Amino acid sequence: MSEESRKITCRYCGIELSENHNGPCPSCGKTGRHISISVKETINVKSLSSWERRRELMRTQPGLHLVIIVISLAAPFLGLVFSGWIGVIVGLLIGVLLYFLGPKALIKIREIERGKS
Repeated sequence: MSEESRKITCRYCGIELSENHNGPCPSCGKTGRHISISVKETINVKSLSSWERRRELMRTQPGLHLVIIVISLAAPFLGLVFSGWIGVIVGLLIGVLLYFLGPKALIKIREIERGKS
């Protein structure tokens, strides 16, 4: 929406003149006009911003975590019992078991909160 207004006055005495007035001022007799134009405009602005908050944490599973610690501490002592190829195979099996159990003992939790303002 836009509104425009014009005001034409004598440059010297300030009397208001009509838009189609030519020649000297009827009040002071001098020539010179001052034209003032005023424009009123309405603009609507809408903000579209969004935000995101992330929170990450690690949680352990206490029971499984304890099992992994016990197996890790007991594995070297099994080397005293088993020797040769049997000891190598037992050690390899324990390593594979811990390889698959390890990631299950820790859980990564990610909380994501989104919003708009």
